[in-house]
Amino acid sequence: VIKNSKSKLAQAVKAVQASHRLVLSGTPVQNNVLELWSLFDFLMPGFLGSSQAFFQQYGRSLQQGGSQKSSSKQHEAGMLALDALHKKVMPFMLRRTKEKVLKELPPKIIQDIFCEMSPLQTWLYQAFERSQACTQAQHTIASASSAPASSGLEAAPKHVFQALQYMRKLCSHPALALDLVTNPGSALASLAEYREEAGLRLPGAR
Repeated sequence: VIKNSKSKLAQAVKAVQASHRLVLSGTPVQNNVLELWSLFDFLMPGFLGSSQAFFQQYGRSLQQGGSQKSSSKQHEAGMLALDALHKKVMPFMLRRTKEKVLKELPPKIIQDIFCEMSPLQTWLYQAFERSQACTQAQHTIASASSAPASSGLEAAPKHVFQALQYMRKLCSHPALALDLVTNPGSALASLAEYREEAGLRLPGAR
């Protein structure tokens, strides 16, 4: 939730006043090492310095050393930066792998609960099915399915993941898909079109 330090959600969470703080993360670093900085910026503000200083001290060397095109000198610098970073943050991290806690876990229970979509959700879903974004995403996924195993969806264009994220928001609540906060004009236009097709009127409307 707070890995992206520039997101409004991360900034709001970090503004919360608290005497004690704890971070739970399955993957402390997923895309780049600055995600780890953002977690510690919430946990212990200032411990790893500013994001710029952190990148200069650790991030650049780790990024260059992890590249397939890195030289032996860059690879060595990356390993040294990784070792230094480990020594700095590990005293504050408790790592519990699945193998260590497997005996303590209860049996896994998987239960599928099917929920009917609301009329607005259905309308938005069908509108998305007819959209160019959906067509492009389906074409990309079909192409990836027939591609060699070394490629696939890992290298899929950004619009595929945007389409999947839109569908996830739509299934959670139509207000998330309409984006009433950051794009109210488009959202209200969609609502007006839905009301017209459904024959609905707002209270007091003539």
